[in-house]
Amino acid sequence: MDASPNLAIRTLNGDPSQWLPVVAPITCGAVVIQNTDGAGAVVVRTDAKDPTTQKTAPPSMELTFRVSVITGGFGPGQVICFVQPTQANLPIVITFLR
Repeated sequence: MDASPNLAIRTLNGDPSQWLPVVAPITCGAVVIQNTDGAGAVVVRTDAKDPTTQKTAPPSMELTFRVSVITGGFGPGQVICFVQPTQANLPIVITFLR
C-alpha cells in the first residue's frame, strides 16, 4: 500500500514487442513517465494501435501529462496511455500525483 493517497510510483517492465497499459492506481491529476534507459527511447501512445497519438520520451528523460482533478482527473483503474521501449527490455517508472 502506498504511504500517501496523493502519490504512487509504479515500475513497468517494458518490452519492445508489446504495448503496456499505464493504469492509474489512485485518482491523479498528473502522470510522469520516466525513461530509465540511457540509450533508447520510450514511446507513449493514447491509442496503442494509432501512431498519430504518439509522443516519445528520449533516453533518460521524462514526459508529464496533466489533467484537472476538479474535472475528475484520472480515476483509479483507468488506462491513461500505453508505453513501449524502442530497443530493449527495461524498467519504465511511472509516477502518479493527485
